[in-house]
Parts: sequence; structure tokens; C-alpha cells
Amino acid sequence: MTIPMKINPFVKDLMESRKSFFTNCNLCELSKNPNAIYILEKHPENIRWYFLSANPNALHLIKSNLNKISWYMLSKNTNPHAISILESNPTKIVWQSLSMNSSAINILEKNLNRIDWDWFSANPAAVPYLEKHPEKIVWDFLSMNPNAIHLLEANPDKINRYYISMNPNAINLLEANPDMIEWDFLSCNPSAIKLLESNLDKINYLHLVGNPNALHLFKNIPDDFKSISYMYSNPSIFEYDYKEMKNNMDVIREELLIKALHPNRVIKWIEDENENMLN
Repeated sequence: MTIPMKINPFVKDLMESRKSFFTNCNLCELSKNPNAIYILEKHPENIRWYFLSANPNALHLIKSNLNKISWYMLSKNTNPHAISILESNPTKIVWQSLSMNSSAINILEKNLNRIDWDWFSANPAAVPYLEKHPEKIVWDFLSMNPNAIHLLEANPDKINRYYISMNPNAINLLEANPDMIEWDFLSCNPSAIKLLESNLDKINYLHLVGNPNALHLFKNIPDDFKSISYMYSNPSIFEYDYKEMKNNMDVIREELLIKALHPNRVIKWIEDENENMLN
């Protein structure tokens, strides 16, 4: 059963107060959102299968609709069940996108001739292999790899300043080298909130609205800002719907009681108990 979710109250209030921003939901971005599955299940006509194919929380939908999915996007999907589907359909694997998939490292290491080394350098699970084979490193892409900070710190002249600004583990490096910061890219970095809070004038709100830790900064979106498309892929715009969860549990509890207290079952209990007493 998919956990019920609802729009975060802060976002709901923002949508009410600034309706001009929220006239159209970007369904492509919504289909990417790992917390939007409950809503998409209720409104399947809004699913965009290309983007849903990479959604790690959508495997039950993907398994039932393999004829609708994008194998390119599924090859990016880090859910272990997605890897199982790919292993069962090896001719459908798109090696470029699989190369960045941290859950596919075992497949990749068995197929080195098919790896896209650009995206493999960005793969967090690939760092041990890259340490042994530094000639394979593509430094631009390694700059966004959260597990490669030690390699980047040892080779600062090879860092790509755009990609390093997106790297969630590079904040200390960026704070020590503020000239490296590219604010457009830093705006989507979930670990950069303190830097962003101190530099509101440098934020790119197009990217910020996709930042899962930046919800409180949405209130600073300029009045003339036009595009909030990326917001719909932001998992933080949804939260657990505890009321709906309770309603669901009440239904389950009632169904269990009906089954447990079915007359046939009660009669069987009485008969068993009488037999035990006689023995």
C-alpha cells in the first residue's frame, strides 16, 4: 500500500497567495517526484511514463506497465527492483544512463567495455574503481561525485566549478574557495542552505524551487519570477497525510475484525475449547 501524501501546508498557502505562479502543474516534473506516487496513483492520466521510469518509488507501477516505460530512464533508476528488471532484460539496458546508477555497480564492473566514462565518473559507487584506474577519470563529471571529495581536494586544478557547486559534500571546499562557487548551480544544492541564506541576492530561483531543503526560502521568490516547473519534482512539497493514514488503518482494522470474528471461526474456537476441556 502506498503511503498517503498531501501538499505541504506552507506550499499550499504559497500557491493560494501567488496563484499566478501555479496555474499549471508540470506533470513531467511531478512524475519524477518520489513523494508524488500516491497522487499519481489516484490520477494515472497525469503520469508521464518517460519520467516515472526513473522514479525509485514507482516500481510497482513500472512492473505493471513495462510497455509504457523508457528503458533509458529505467537504467537510471536506483531501486534494486529496477536493477532486477534490467538484469532480466539486458538488451534493453541503456549503458550511458546505467553508468551513473550507483545500484548497478556490479553490472558495470562486469561490462567495462560498455561504460560511459563521463557518467561513470559521477557515479558515487564507482570511486573505488576510479581510485585504482585514475586514467579513466573524467574530472568534469567527477566534480559532482559526492564520494570523490578527497580526490577533488587533491586535484583542485581539475575541478569543474559548475559541477562542484552542485556537489552536496563539497560545501567545506566551496566555503574555503568562494571564487569556485557558481550560484546558479549552488541554488539546487541541498547542503548549501546556509550559504544561500546569506546570499539571497545571488540565488537562482529556477533551480532553488527544486531544492528539498530550501522550502522556507520560497517566500523570497521575486514577484516577476515566471517559472516554478522544477518545484513539482521537489519531494519536500509533500508530507505524510496522517488523517488519511488513520482512515486506511481503520478500514484495515475493521476488515481484520470481520475476518477474525466470522461466525465459522468463532464456532471453531468454541469447538476446540470444548474439546480441550474434555481432554
